[in-house]
Amino acid sequence: MSHEYVIVPRYDALVALTVASLMLSGVAYGLIRALWTTRDSNSREVAAQLASEAIDQARNTTDVPNLAGTTYTKTVDGTTFTVVRTISTYLSNGASSPCDGSGNASVKYKKIAIRVTWPQMAPGTKSVRADTLLTPSASVYDPTKGNVAVKVLDANAKPVEGVMVRAQGSVDNDVQYTDDSGCAFFDGVTPGAYTVTATLTNYVSRAGVAVPSASTTVTSGNTSSVAFDYDLAGALRVNLVADPNYPPPANVPVELYNTALLPDGTTSYAGSGSTRTLSTLFPFASGYSVWAGSCTDADPAGVSGGTTPFHPGGVRPAAVITSSTGSPGTTVQMAKIRVAVLTTLGSAIPGSQVVATHAGTATCDATESYTLGSTDGGGQLKASLPWGTWNFTVPGRTVVTPVTVNFDPSGSEIYVEVRVS
Repeated sequence: MSHEYVIVPRYDALVALTVASLMLSGVAYGLIRALWTTRDSNSREVAAQLASEAIDQARNTTDVPNLAGTTYTKTVDGTTFTVVRTISTYLSNGASSPCDGSGNASVKYKKIAIRVTWPQMAPGTKSVRADTLLTPSASVYDPTKGNVAVKVLDANAKPVEGVMVRAQGSVDNDVQYTDDSGCAFFDGVTPGAYTVTATLTNYVSRAGVAVPSASTTVTSGNTSSVAFDYDLAGALRVNLVADPNYPPPANVPVELYNTALLPDGTTSYAGSGSTRTLSTLFPFASGYSVWAGSCTDADPAGVSGGTTPFHPGGVRPAAVITSSTGSPGTTVQMAKIRVAVLTTLGSAIPGSQVVATHAGTATCDATESYTLGSTDGGGQLKASLPWGTWNFTVPGRTVVTPVTVNFDPSGSEIYVEVRVS
């Protein structure tokens, strides 16, 4: 006798398990949110207390003219809070910031601003802030002293808050932090020459300098102005191998172009390897055009004598925007060359080293001479070089006729023949 068994799925149990799982997920999410909210609320209460203490400390000062910006940390219940104090000076001429058209106006009052932050702030949480005004007595100011006004703006001409600015002279060496208008104002400083620097972690100037500096001279009764372009550093990944069959020299420099770069819109970066990451770039909104080689004729749009193009019709590569959170990539294009080393009678010479040296009248940021490698069994080798004029030699042999070749921007392979004795 045969028996048939029919298995009936228990959909009701499956549904119950699914519903229970969803409910538990919702409960867990709710608990996590509640913990975050409680923790954030407690942290904000501590931050508010620290801000209040900092305000009281500033109010109790007896030396208002020399009250300086500062930053410090304080750990409470395992959480480290960062407290930043900035000083905003308001002048008698009514300017919204002493860094904007301050001239020789007198100090009317000072705003003390406190900003407190802490790690693991909840998304969207703002820093805790507090401020107060101090009105100094006019008698405390020395008319023989002067002022230094320092303005710090980012790549979009927006003020950068919290930058440590130092004004160092032969007598005074003072520190202030930029306020929410990007201004650091030093009043009542001794006349003379000053070096002004700006410092903020991971920030660079338009020249890619982490701690930019500027010189200024302070005179009695006047305000000297200094300005910095300063923003969070961006990065760019540059690939020098457009075609793996034509390897470039390992140490060829990389050139970057942006009209805002002084003095001529370009800057050169030395390095080695086929792929490099440039990580200290000012994040210009217009980005950078990139090519290989530091000589002016390596620039596809480079000119000789300021007027005559090295490569008529040449166009620079499209600009690439940097990123502070990643490394956007770009691959540079170079001249693809095939070099043949032959005897005077035209026989191939295997195993010959080939050296390419930049030639011509173009100026270079660095000396460029590269050993491209050794010829194969057929007396040839392939390589990539920056655009421009190059001279080819074979160490240990005499080149019968000097070989100087100009490479224009092109995607085609260029044949170079070197006959030696």
